[in-house]
This record gives sequence, C-alpha cells and structure tokens, in this order.
Amino acid sequence: MSHVLDKLLAGASAAGRSVQGKKTIALQVIDSDESEEPRADGKPSTYQGRHRGADLFRQLTSVGWVLAVVAALLAGGGTVLFWSSGIGDERPSVDAGKIGDLCELVVNPELLTPWADVEQARSPEETSEEKVRTFDCTYSAEYAGDEAYRLVTLFATVQVYEDPSKARAAYAGVLEFEAAEGHETSSLSGVGEQAAIATVEDGEETEVRVHSQEANVTVSVNGFLTGQPPEGGDPEQLVEDLTAGLIDALPRAGN
Repeated sequence: MSHVLDKLLAGASAAGRSVQGKKTIALQVIDSDESEEPRADGKPSTYQGRHRGADLFRQLTSVGWVLAVVAALLAGGGTVLFWSSGIGDERPSVDAGKIGDLCELVVNPELLTPWADVEQARSPEETSEEKVRTFDCTYSAEYAGDEAYRLVTLFATVQVYEDPSKARAAYAGVLEFEAAEGHETSSLSGVGEQAAIATVEDGEETEVRVHSQEANVTVSVNGFLTGQPPEGGDPEQLVEDLTAGLIDALPRAGN
C-alpha cells in the first residue's frame, strides 16, 4: 500500500502545482482587534497576522496541494483498493446525474451568515472519469460588520463511484493519507455512513478537515480558522454541519 500511496502523492503534488484552490471547504476568520489604522469605510487597512489584502488568493493556493492529494487518493482508493476488497455489486443510492451545481447544495446561508454575509465568489465544477464523477464547489464571502473582519472560503468535493464498495475503499484511502501526514482523526456520528474529523494547528491558523462516506459517494470538507469566531461560533461544528447538510441534500437514485 505504501508504494501506491507514494505514487499518488507524487502525482498529486504535480497536480497541486497547476491547480489552485478548490475541492474542499476552507473557513478563515480574521479578528481586527490588533488591526492598524482604519480605511475610509471603517475597516482596517491591514489585519492581524499575515493577511494583507490577498487573503483569498493565499487561501486558495495554500490548500491546492492538499486537495490534489485527497482527490488522487479518492480516485486511487476507488480503483486499487477496490480490487482487493472482494465486495460484490451494490446499487448506487446517489444519482450523479441529478447533482448539478454543488454550490447550491453545500452553501447554507443559515449556517454561514453569522460568519460571513457578503458573497465574493462562487464557482462550481464537474469532471468525469471512467469510474468516478467529481463535483467541486469553491465559495467565498466576507463579514460586513465593522467590529471584526472575517473571510470565509468554502471548498467542497463530492466523488460519485459505481458502487458503495469503491466509495468505502476511497474513504479508507483518505484516512490513510491523514495518518501519513500525522493527523489524528476522530470518528463522527450522524454524518453519512462513516465520517472522521481532523483538526490541525498551525500557528495562528486552525484547520478542520471532515471526510465522509455515504452509499456510493465520498465527501471531503476543509475549514481554516484565524481569529475570533462570532459569538457562539464553533469552527469544528460549522464544518461538521455543512458536511452533514451536503450529504442530506444529495439526490438519491429513484427519487
């Protein structure tokens, strides 16, 4: 398995250099308590930490290699790992032909508005390969209030396989990647058939990753947090709720 993972990581690294920011959810919040002089609109001209007006671009590029690796592992897990599983055919329960715009399914205004209420960008994508269809959404918004500056960037990926056994194998591959990166994962309940969450501390940033498998699909969602969340806000709970909502919204075969 290690040589398979090495090949996947090598290919994903090359892909990550040519593909910028997509496929998972990222959440970034910047507190303005230590900001410098305000602009004419009342917001600081620069913000705490490393963020200097190119925050969104930095977010998109910083997670590109991670997303490429995860995508490669999902695809590789759905092929290489499947052949050793010996699981028979099962009818897919998610209809890829009815998914359409993934952003319509993952962007939940009720959950996101307290964090960021002014939409900046929205970009759904879809790609098809021989044995898997991939749906992506990149979404960004900022908080309009004067008391703090918050930028939210969402990255979501749904991959639809021929049957649940391939999705289960792909999900296992993603968890192997997290373990190889030294990220401890914890199981989640109520998010698909199986799900795991990993929290990665990196200086001022806290990254939350949620991976899930439901029927014949895998879902990956990431969240990046810097600064003070809104009152009562929990970044881990936000990413978990967004993932669960996305899974619930996926169209089912026969419906």
